[in-house]
Amino acid sequence: MPNERKVWRTVIIANLVTFALGLLITSYLQDHQELTHHVKANQMAAYAQIELLSEALDKYKKDVGHYPSTVEGLNALLINPGVIGWNGPYLKKIFIPNDPWLMPYQYRSPGVHADYDLFSYGADKAPSGEGFGKDITSWDEKKGSN
Repeated sequence: MPNERKVWRTVIIANLVTFALGLLITSYLQDHQELTHHVKANQMAAYAQIELLSEALDKYKKDVGHYPSTVEGLNALLINPGVIGWNGPYLKKIFIPNDPWLMPYQYRSPGVHADYDLFSYGADKAPSGEGFGKDITSWDEKKGSN
């Protein structure tokens, strides 16, 4: 009889531990899934903003004949940097938006990958990230896929 109680106590404790671990794992997986969804949504938002900024840069080039220099930067889309043919502002907003991680978009012209490079460092806020921290770029052909 005393051995039978020990066996049942062990079985009950094992079931409780298994149940608790199941709850912890389920909670972790839900949090991870929400984080994944949030990061991907931010990446897609960054691609959309880069696309809008790229369209504005193309309009600028059509009017002026070239893209703004790195020094002139994206502000040239809002304020005439003193070039002939400027017919802006080229954005509806009165400011250049930050990326979804609240950092300024990076711009250089001439670019390394194209006439200009426009990019965000992504969630890790550092160059050349991967996965959740990958850079979001104007020259990336995948446009939002991981």
